[in-house]
Amino acid sequence: MSFALGIVVAVTAVVVAFQVIDREPERFAVDACVSIQSQVPVAYDCADSSALYRIVGREAMRNPIDSACLKYADATRAIASTGDSETALCLAPTRLNMSDPAMPSTSSPMSRPR
Repeated sequence: MSFALGIVVAVTAVVVAFQVIDREPERFAVDACVSIQSQVPVAYDCADSSALYRIVGREAMRNPIDSACLKYADATRAIASTGDSETALCLAPTRLNMSDPAMPSTSSPMSRPR
């Protein structure tokens, strides 16, 4: 009986170890920094001068995409996550991008009084 229990424990440990080791880090996680090139997010270290946006949220994709990020007061832009058509990235300009060329117009659904 204890031999069978030992095998079950060993197999469980191996399965759990593979799941933990095999996990890919979340691509474009909240608080990561990116730039936008041809409507595609590109990851940068937040200290890099190319990091123009910080990801403030990840939300389920909606149409229009800007509506996915309305609950983030500092988000000025929403973009689809690369390789994940189900996720919208909510972006806020970094201190290196205070002019934020993507600031929404007054007709944009992301516009709100500041």
